[in-house]
Amino acid sequence: MEYLEKEVNRTESVYQATRVVVTPFLKSNFKPIILNKDLVPKGKNRGIIYAPNHRSTIDPFAVTTAVEDTIHWAALKRFFDAEDSIFNNSKNPLLCQLTKYMFTTMGFIPIDRDSVNLDSLRLMSRFLKDCRSIGIFPEGTTNKHPDQYDLGEVKPGLSIIARKSDAWIQPISLVWIKDKRIANRVIINFREPFLSNGNKNKITELWTDEVQEGIRQNKEVIATLTQIADESSAKRLSLKIK
Repeated sequence: MEYLEKEVNRTESVYQATRVVVTPFLKSNFKPIILNKDLVPKGKNRGIIYAPNHRSTIDPFAVTTAVEDTIHWAALKRFFDAEDSIFNNSKNPLLCQLTKYMFTTMGFIPIDRDSVNLDSLRLMSRFLKDCRSIGIFPEGTTNKHPDQYDLGEVKPGLSIIARKSDAWIQPISLVWIKDKRIANRVIINFREPFLSNGNKNKITELWTDEVQEGIRQNKEVIATLTQIADESSAKRLSLKIK
């Protein structure tokens, strides 16, 4: 996977054009609650590794609503092979081809679970070396049971990339809201960033602690919103009875 400056610039232009067009639609539908955005590192003297927990195939686009930066997201190879789509994992051929087109033209990076992904790792390292940004889901796959556990097992990808670069790691805590009475669909909580100069275990520990604390805060926000929804429902019921 060759790094071509002209091609990278082209995909970043497509990414920004797509973000400008799609973000208003996503914000209107997701109504995201964005917390601690001021923590995101400013300037481009270092690359940034955006590292959210993973609960939905559309997580990258949720983050896009809150970050103006161009992010080269790592994504599973099956999306690039048009075997799956980000639209509720529908296998509809048209949606699969649309997903493939989006990921390819926006500069996403394919990851094969059955491979060591040397080319993709080199490409991500090059992006960071050039003070560009990448996006990685340290869990490696979506958390299918968020009600049972907040985070899945952290895979080695984050620490491998981080230790080869002098970049910021920006932990992000994502929680999607299921209660239909609440207008907001997702909470995006930016956590304290840290430099990628620690050992493997330290990087994993710092990321896990920050994201876990962010998820805890997100749950508190959801609990407050649920209480407001309960009180509103009770008030409407009381008015009907009267």
